[in-house]
Amino acid sequence: MRRVLPFVLLALCAAPVVFADDPAPEVPAPTPKRKKPPEPRRFEAGKLTDPYWGVEYTTAGLEEKKLDRQAGILLYGKSGRVQIEIQVWEFADELGAKERRDAEKKKWDGKKRQQEGFAQGDDPAPWATFQEEAPSGGMRRHGYAWFTRGCRAFVVHAYVMADAEGGADGVKNALFGLTVGPETGAAVLVQAQVKAREMPPDDPGVLASAAAQYLQGDHFGTPERPAIAEDLLRRAIENLPGSLLERNPAGLSEVWQSFGNTLVKRKKFDEAIPALVKGVEFAGKTMAPGPDTANANYNLACGYSLVGKVDEAFATLDKAFAKFAPVPQDHLEKDPDLENCRKDPRWAKWLENRPTKSSK
Repeated sequence: MRRVLPFVLLALCAAPVVFADDPAPEVPAPTPKRKKPPEPRRFEAGKLTDPYWGVEYTTAGLEEKKLDRQAGILLYGKSGRVQIEIQVWEFADELGAKERRDAEKKKWDGKKRQQEGFAQGDDPAPWATFQEEAPSGGMRRHGYAWFTRGCRAFVVHAYVMADAEGGADGVKNALFGLTVGPETGAAVLVQAQVKAREMPPDDPGVLASAAAQYLQGDHFGTPERPAIAEDLLRRAIENLPGSLLERNPAGLSEVWQSFGNTLVKRKKFDEAIPALVKGVEFAGKTMAPGPDTANANYNLACGYSLVGKVDEAFATLDKAFAKFAPVPQDHLEKDPDLENCRKDPRWAKWLENRPTKSSK
């Protein structure tokens, strides 16, 4: 199966739309520039409220530090000498707060992180505290608390120099001021694109482009996170009416193919096939319907193969390779999604009679 490329969708959203059989279009009126979306978070009277993430945080004497927050950082703050950070960690799997704490402890042990006086507990939230040497050379007391929602962990990290009077209690008290509400559909990569492109977080192009990134791992070892991608793509499709993306068949084809590919990874095959079919339908209305439809049909054939509908898979592969070769032959011979087709006696003959292209 071919991956949908990240960042393509945002470019497509702003592009003029041309249907295959339409006459030359008139020059469209310029699209009004979107206003920069307001920052959804608020900090007042020692309390952080962030509707984007559906969280609130309070602790005695809380002050916000004026630092440039990165995506996934909800707060840089302090309470007296206790320094406080609240971060969002995103994962491919769903674990409860205790399990997430235990998994992080295992990572710390694997990295041989020094954790003098380590202690942990589960009330009022899973937490851990310890001391270790600070970059300055002194001893620093750390505390972490975990709050989970689906594939995300909201982590409060509080620390203070070990010789600070009342520091141990201050760290512990800072850990439990977070309240996590119901799922909001927020995501770190969406937040990053909102800031970079000055587009609202509910724009379907933003959501779909971020979802495409979640479908790819990276060289830092971050795995694919299809559960997050699925949620974002569902929201993108819900928000299509009235959007620029709704009028762009190439963008729509990419969205539906991404959605179908994501559902395949999630083994939700009953929904995946109709989504991939929609991807084919919209591919036929793009500015390059031939190669676009070939690619979309290839993805659909992979979906059919995975669910064991081998006859439909071969018929769709015929359509994909009728005039174009959407993937090279070595990809065909290795693509795990086509394993059921390769087991079929028809495979060798089919491969002989189809045009392919070099992978180089």
